[in-house]
Amino acid sequence: MENLKIIEEEGLVQHAAQMGIILRKGLQQFADHPMVGEVRGVGLIAAVELVADRHTKEPFEAVGRLAVSVLSGPGAWNDQPSHGRCIGILSSVDLNGEGYQ
Repeated sequence: MENLKIIEEEGLVQHAAQMGIILRKGLQQFADHPMVGEVRGVGLIAAVELVADRHTKEPFEAVGRLAVSVLSGPGAWNDQPSHGRCIGILSSVDLNGEGYQ
């Protein structure tokens, strides 16, 4: 219960929502890339889907698996359910948004 009190008192949900907008805006710079099928997210969780053909959304699994393995580490996750087609981003709620631009 104390955790919920801290989350509410410090406005962490609202802060995550605001930083998420900045994060997705930063990721949108990749949206027009021929290998990007979609940029999506909510709050401070986002993903960039990699595709071989952006019109058919045919997966580009080999590149996706490579990118996911290279980028795995703090702030990223290995997207096993989509077989390496997405680069996932899990961001910290304590960031000020400067790194998202």
